[in-house]
Amino acid sequence: MIFSRWLWTTLALLSIPTLLGGFFPGLLGIVLGIDAFLVALILVDGWLLKNIQIDASRILPPKMLVGVSNKIKIRVRHNSKRVVQIDLVDDFPDLFLSATRKLKADIQPKTWTTLSYMVKPLQRGRFAFSTLHIRIRGPLGAVWKQIEIPLPEWVTVFPDLRGPQKLLTADALLNFSNLGIRNFRQDGSGTEFSRLRDYSPGDSLRDIDWKATARHRKPTTRVHESERSQLVLIAVDASRVMAPLVKGTSKLDHAINAALFLAFVALKNKDRVGLIVFSDELISYVPPRSDRENYKYIADALYKVNLHLSYFDWNHFFLETSKRIRRRSLLCVFTDTGEEEHFGNMHKVFPLLTKRHLSLCLNIRDAIHRDILYQTPKSPDEAWQYAVASETLSRRELFKKQIERQGTVVADVEHDQLPLAAVNHYLEAKRRGLL
Repeated sequence: MIFSRWLWTTLALLSIPTLLGGFFPGLLGIVLGIDAFLVALILVDGWLLKNIQIDASRILPPKMLVGVSNKIKIRVRHNSKRVVQIDLVDDFPDLFLSATRKLKADIQPKTWTTLSYMVKPLQRGRFAFSTLHIRIRGPLGAVWKQIEIPLPEWVTVFPDLRGPQKLLTADALLNFSNLGIRNFRQDGSGTEFSRLRDYSPGDSLRDIDWKATARHRKPTTRVHESERSQLVLIAVDASRVMAPLVKGTSKLDHAINAALFLAFVALKNKDRVGLIVFSDELISYVPPRSDRENYKYIADALYKVNLHLSYFDWNHFFLETSKRIRRRSLLCVFTDTGEEEHFGNMHKVFPLLTKRHLSLCLNIRDAIHRDILYQTPKSPDEAWQYAVASETLSRRELFKKQIERQGTVVADVEHDQLPLAAVNHYLEAKRRGLL
């Protein structure tokens, strides 16, 4: 049994008249009477607590997404004839975050009451929930009884697949702009005629069909189909540069979420999509294919990827890529160029990659640096942080320009912009017929 807070406070305050009892004989008898009453209250409240039995169960979502808040439900029931007040703490995995640690509720007699709290997984994989810790307040409010209910359950945390799910629920082509995707049409700069449509601002003058324009008395544009079954190779950096957390989730997991989004869009666009995951060695490889089943293989491979606290071997990466992909492709590399040694090795290899592939480097930038620069320093420590953030962003911009001069397209964006940046650059390459 655990004494309630007011009971501890009362016992502490009774120590004062107990000490004064030696000087005032009548006071000691009053104190002893109060002590006897409190002891009786504790015994009665504890006896009443013995008859209260608690049943509980946990309801987990069918799947959890990394970096996304997921609701956990706890159902509680008791056999008493009166309302019972409880405090509940659930043992969730260490790699989960939750703003609510303790749940409080008044449980009605012999009815199931549902409590809930939110958790945010920080990593993919399988994790275990264990024990429910419940404190039951006695009917008289003097003591609490603590019980533990073992509820071992496993849950699987997947990459964030909400991007593809939004595409599945979007209506035709009209809703894609609402998702932030600039152009999902498969019309492009190919040579095969598709259809005629009304002229839109931004259309090339070379695509205007002057005969149709004269016939319909309004500007009309010829639409050509982009080449189908082009090759897209998605490369994910799983080395130590992807370890830092951004908004509670590692850069690696942000890259995996964006890679899945890009793979979904490319496969929906009838292109052949492959995957290569690398650090100091080849971690995973999925050969390029255009069927829908390949998305499952890519998702399974990315789900199993763990962070490797090692350097990224760019030379080995170039050799493996050249050996496995001999045809020109759009090579999308999810990485971070913030570390100077990492960039130095990358800077030597990318010119070799751009000779065969259309290379796209997708960097994950920390929003914290931008936030620091938006604030005026008010102390020496803040001034030092301002200087570091300014130098970091300047170095990233310099690295970006150096890579772009070698013919590589660079998208240096924050984590929440990464999926759309990858898809929009891919669609732009399709539209312009760069592959």
